[in-house]
Amino acid sequence: MISVSILDSNLLNIEKSLTELKNNNINHLHLDILDTSLVPNISFGPNIINQILKYDFIFDVHLMVKDPITILQLLDLEKIDIVFIHYEINNMLHVVEFLVKNNKKIGLTISPNISVKTIFSLPERILQNVNTILIMTVHPGFGNQKFINECAEKIKMIDKKRYSVAVDGGISINTIRNVKGYDKIVIGSAYFKAENKKVFLNEIEEILKK
Repeated sequence: MISVSILDSNLLNIEKSLTELKNNNINHLHLDILDTSLVPNISFGPNIINQILKYDFIFDVHLMVKDPITILQLLDLEKIDIVFIHYEINNMLHVVEFLVKNNKKIGLTISPNISVKTIFSLPERILQNVNTILIMTVHPGFGNQKFINECAEKIKMIDKKRYSVAVDGGISINTIRNVKGYDKIVIGSAYFKAENKKVFLNEIEEILKK
């Protein structure tokens, strides 16, 4: 499954980008929310996110923030399929309980500097509520970074019978072969830089089928 991150879209004309994505048969969108507390960058605020959530997509929200609940309370949660949180957040159990209470799927993110062993040392009362593990193959916070192949190898340490596994960061025509075993693949800057986006998506799909 392909999900497109709009972090590197034309931010002055997001509506055009969203329409184009729908015309290219993209059904899943990945929305990155950053506020400088976890990574040194800022992206979309709740007002813009809620406007985007009105469109007809299946939405992932990736919270690169220390205090997710502050943001979550301002979002239209009904429109969101899954929320990805980071190991480094404050009061993870409280965040997980909030998401469970609101019937949201939970994704746990593994940044390049975090080991799989560290993630799975979390209490079972947290892990039992996790649906998806998101492996970052770049350092979170910025698009257009170089793919870190060693991070992609972390999938081998995850029980795919228990969790679905997603990957995000540096995915392109040249790196897509390295993540063929993943259930969800987040693509960002490579899509928006492609001269012909339909051709790009077709090439990605063909590689994944092989």
